[in-house]
Amino acid sequence: MKNNPFISVDKVFLIILLSFIVCACVYSGFQFYKIGNIKKDWNEYIFVTDTKIELISELKKTIGYGGMIHNYKNYLLRSDEAYYSRTKTDMFDAYSIIRRIKNIDPISPKEIELLSIISNTIKKYETALETVKSKTYPDIISKDIDGRVQDKNTLNAFKSFEEIQQLNKVANINKLNKDVSSAQRTLFVALGLSSVFIFFVLFLGKRKLQLAQSQLDKERQEKIHLSRLSAVGQMAGSIAHEINNPMAIISGRASMLKNLVSADKLDKKSVIESTEAINKTVDRVSAVIASLRDLTASNENILKENFHLSSLLDETLILCRDKYALEDISIYINCNPDLVIYAKKVQLSQVILNILNNSFDALKDLNEKWIKIDAYKSEKNMIIRIQDSGQILSKEIRSRLMVPFFTTKPTREGTGIGLSISKSIMKKHGGNIYLSDNPKNTEFVIEIPA
Repeated sequence: MKNNPFISVDKVFLIILLSFIVCACVYSGFQFYKIGNIKKDWNEYIFVTDTKIELISELKKTIGYGGMIHNYKNYLLRSDEAYYSRTKTDMFDAYSIIRRIKNIDPISPKEIELLSIISNTIKKYETALETVKSKTYPDIISKDIDGRVQDKNTLNAFKSFEEIQQLNKVANINKLNKDVSSAQRTLFVALGLSSVFIFFVLFLGKRKLQLAQSQLDKERQEKIHLSRLSAVGQMAGSIAHEINNPMAIISGRASMLKNLVSADKLDKKSVIESTEAINKTVDRVSAVIASLRDLTASNENILKENFHLSSLLDETLILCRDKYALEDISIYINCNPDLVIYAKKVQLSQVILNILNNSFDALKDLNEKWIKIDAYKSEKNMIIRIQDSGQILSKEIRSRLMVPFFTTKPTREGTGIGLSISKSIMKKHGGNIYLSDNPKNTEFVIEIPA
């Protein structure tokens, strides 16, 4: 069993990915909790500090010279029951506000102490008010009656209470800033670690993709190579005929020269004719072998080159011309000999050979047998049209024609990868191969950027 180069990479990648997901979830939960606490602290700061400041201001207004004290002194001066009622109402409201402040959580012992001072001052005014109320005067209340209450401690209590709230506000703001700074630092650290992780994952992912791409390229090259070998295998009989005929010619000429030497009838003209025939035949055999060698060689390192398209067509047909002749299949080529194309010669030859082999299989049992190859240059592309006398393919077959392993040939006669590989080759060339909409015959079109 072959070692899989991706197993270790997959395991490491999966472990790292799961670890990151877990860490990211834990971190997100922690950050969410921390942000929630910051929000809670902020809300508490708003409720506790601002509410106390608001209530103490309201208390000061209720007790101050616009409220309880003001109405109390007016009652002393005028003995008007309305001022008495207003003073009692202010006292009730002041007690109510003090209770509300004390009910706010948290409240410090110092704040309770200050509120008690204020509350005691209210009680003193309440006692003084009832004392004044219990006396009867025919006219205005005499100034000799001491109805005054010492306000100094109360003023200091208000001042201290407000200072405490300001200090609380500063403390809460500092705490809020500290929490925000801590969250920011944690976030920066997390971003840094995430960046390192992402870089590492990208590195592993890139390495994995490179390994996968390398293996896919290798498998693709092997398939292309096997496809060419399959094409050559299908032409084995034709290739043997292409070589056996010239070898018979060479053997015949050599025997003729031997007989002439034996009969002492050898002359210069006979020698020249025989050697020229032998040389031409050897060249023909060499051309067949060269074409066969090019087609069966591995093409991993083949580069694009400029070459005459007509020479490519001739070299490709060398491998199958006699095979077609044996089946009475006529081949017509219309190609300008000066037409130059830039491509991978061996791969383009394979594409053309695949189409020709398909045409051969489709035509060998028909009455009308011909193949036409037209090559020309359009505005942007080099065009090669290969048309045969075969019948038009059905819509279903046309739609699946380029699908790997799809074939209309009998079992063991076709692999179904020839056209799909041809499609891949043309895609790598930046070109295309497709079945045209010719209404009469089967026609494949090869396009290569000019």
